[in-house]
Amino acid sequence: MTNDQRPLALITAATVLSALSSAACGPGGTDQNSALVSDLKIKIPESATDINADTSALQSNLHFLLPNDQWRPYAATYYPGETPTQRPLAELTDSAPPPCFPSQRNDAALITRTISDIIQFRNTNMHARRVITIIPDCQPGRTYVQWSLSRPS
Repeated sequence: MTNDQRPLALITAATVLSALSSAACGPGGTDQNSALVSDLKIKIPESATDINADTSALQSNLHFLLPNDQWRPYAATYYPGETPTQRPLAELTDSAPPPCFPSQRNDAALITRTISDIIQFRNTNMHARRVITIIPDCQPGRTYVQWSLSRPS
């Protein structure tokens, strides 16, 4: 590597490390591990895999896979006594989330379950809509869980 290439390599490495530390949370993540996890006021279960986050102008999303038998107690932790709204995924969108592509290609009748609420945003007078979207059997034995948080207002 020449001296001219070193600054670019350092900038690239710093950019990658920054993106990973701000967008991804490890299994069992808590409010201290990520600003998004903290803003959502959730914990990521130890059994979660394929943990990813993304942000757009309208909302931030955190998604992961859980074993099928864990999504109900997990959702009940945040929404006790609530019954998720159920709709076939095909009625909501033309495409499944990427982890669910193989199931969709095999014509699986994926069902989306959602629950939402309004939560206080950080320690401010602003509020944001928090939504959990659950797709059981996204993969064999695995449930897709997505948390979304709207921009606070």
